[in-house]
Amino acid sequence: MLMKWLKFLREVKHEAFLVSWPTPREVAISSVFVAVLVCISGLVFFLSDTISYWLINLFLGL
Repeated sequence: MLMKWLKFLREVKHEAFLVSWPTPREVAISSVFVAVLVCISGLVFFLSDTISYWLINLFLGL
């Protein structure tokens, strides 16, 4: 049983070296891109919510 675990761990270590890891620059660019998209999405949702609230109040007179 122990030998199976050791073999498994060796294979995991080997596979980890085969992975194409991103460079720090790629990680930074991707992180900034995600942050910008989150801000834009938040702004779109905020504006759509505010406009729908305003329209509902306008038409229903609440």
